[in-house]
Amino acid sequence: MTDEDATSRSAVEHQVREQLQALRAEVRSVTGSLVATSDGLLVAADFADRPEQVAALTASLVGLARYAVDVSGTGVLTETVARGSQGYLAAFALDSAATLTVVAEADLNVALLHLKLQPIRDRLVELSERFVGFADHDLGEPVDVDVDAALPKVARRSPR
Repeated sequence: MTDEDATSRSAVEHQVREQLQALRAEVRSVTGSLVATSDGLLVAADFADRPEQVAALTASLVGLARYAVDVSGTGVLTETVARGSQGYLAAFALDSAATLTVVAEADLNVALLHLKLQPIRDRLVELSERFVGFADHDLGEPVDVDVDAALPKVARRSPR
């Protein structure tokens, strides 16, 4: 990685972290958040406990949810939410290249989260074009993979 790449990456991380901190400031119940590439590489986090693991798990969660939404014919995935006994984990598809994960307490006002999240999400989508360089540079150039070709074809029910 060149010095210029490192500086650019650092700038993107800083801008993303600012958006995540703004979300925590706007919605009291949010306890942490992170942005990751769609393959689970952490971009930036406002999240103290194992952000790399949460980023990787969220990539899997979003991938499965994306596939389920596609198979069910319910459009394009925008979010998936898991509710636990002590709170929420919500994963939002920013675009095909990135995800936003939000962890919140059980008293989360989901409508308020959606309202406050929209401008932050829009900014993160703008920034997501710059996430491409977050692959491990030691592994070489990223490889384009045709994900659709790798997924089994599923017959869809016709709309009623």
